[in-house]
Amino acid sequence: MRRWIPIAVLIAGCAPLEVFDDPNKQPPVVPSDRDTDAAGVDTAPEPVIPEDTAPEIGDSDGDGILDPDDNCVDVRNPGQQDFDGDGEGDLCDDDIDGDFIPNERDLFPNDNTLPGVASQDHVYAHGPSDLWRFDVPRRALQAVGSFRFDQRSGSITDIAIDQYGVLYAVSFSDVFVCNPDTAQCWWIGGLGGSYNGLTFVPDDAGIEDVLVGISTNGTWTAYTGVPNSVTPSSWGGYGSGRSSSGDAFHIRGTGTFAAVNTAGVSGIDIIEVGTHGAFVRTLTNLNYSGVFGIAGAANVIFAFTSAGAIEEIDMVTGEHHVVATGTSWWGAGVKTIVLP
Repeated sequence: MRRWIPIAVLIAGCAPLEVFDDPNKQPPVVPSDRDTDAAGVDTAPEPVIPEDTAPEIGDSDGDGILDPDDNCVDVRNPGQQDFDGDGEGDLCDDDIDGDFIPNERDLFPNDNTLPGVASQDHVYAHGPSDLWRFDVPRRALQAVGSFRFDQRSGSITDIAIDQYGVLYAVSFSDVFVCNPDTAQCWWIGGLGGSYNGLTFVPDDAGIEDVLVGISTNGTWTAYTGVPNSVTPSSWGGYGSGRSSSGDAFHIRGTGTFAAVNTAGVSGIDIIEVGTHGAFVRTLTNLNYSGVFGIAGAANVIFAFTSAGAIEEIDMVTGEHHVVATGTSWWGAGVKTIVLP
């Protein structure tokens, strides 16, 4: 039989409920799961908070511009000059004016309009006083104009064009840099000899171009450091039995070719040579009294004759034919690096 116990008795027999209505009263402490010793002292190690390991932002060159914002981190340049706006400060930029001619090969390193660069699609030829362009794809001639000089002047005996497209010209006694679009020329120095041929060939490291003057007897003379210095040194030549008809050219990846007079042979031989002028092979013979200019393009050579004809020569077979006529040619030139 169930017995009914009055609810008041039940309530009276229980522990009173604890109500936290006093803001100053703290709730019971919940035991920690941290390690403690016998006396209840917390022995758990303090948590390790990693220090900020980001490197301190510095100013390597001490110019007052922090490295992330400095356009020339290792050279002091507080003005941050950047002529061509390429994000590289002028003091660190090897091409200050952005014309793709390195400063040391640029007669006007702070002017991107000078000295001008030769076109990839043209070879250039000249008489003693005038410059011409020969459009290779169209096989067409176009006059550029008469040579003009800032100082010193003379009849131009030959031209050559370096890997950057800078056109050099020589007279019987001086060397110039010329604009291929206007024929304006700037004198850069006197020569150590007189040359009827001019070309650029790679240096022995195969990196930079060396300007070579070719004497009538077939010897080659190198001029390193152009346009800022004009110092001659012996470079090589064709050797016994061959003299210069008037020109040579080099195209990287293609070879070096020259027009020569060969002892006992009538006409003009077009030969392949090494980069110091040593004979490699005879490509063909042209029945002219003078071939004073030669230049190349993809797989062909253009020979500019004293009679005014332009002969196109197959670089492999030596077969040739006339493709144009013009003035009495004194020389020709082409970039040492050309598009295929």
